[in-house]
Amino acid sequence: MTQRVLDPVSTAIGAYLQPAVAERWLALVAADTRRAHGRLVGMLSHLDAFLPGRAHRVTGSEDVGALLRELGDPQRFAALSDSPALDGRVIDVDELLQHAHVGTGILAAAVDGSLAVWMGEGRDGVVVLR
Repeated sequence: MTQRVLDPVSTAIGAYLQPAVAERWLALVAADTRRAHGRLVGMLSHLDAFLPGRAHRVTGSEDVGALLRELGDPQRFAALSDSPALDGRVIDVDELLQHAHVGTGILAAAVDGSLAVWMGEGRDGVVVLR
């Protein structure tokens, strides 16, 4: 994974995850090995260690795109994902939104640093972090 993608993702991990979890995840990012990366993406779909007050769970009735526009409208996201089609890429907001509520594990950090979005499995599978 390129440094261009890792920087915003690492920042999001440190800013939005509970300290003990963030420490483990940042160690895996720093390891920069295929095995460490595989462990990271393997945990994405079930991530639930967000800092209280920094996470907004998106309900099924909420429009994720409208919420992102309301929060500053970031257009580009660095993606860590269990989907090889997304993993390690900088993607635009429209491509990110295509994956809302489908169960793909994604931690996408806005390149401008304004927020991050986690998508995973389950009824409450989208969380906006800021």
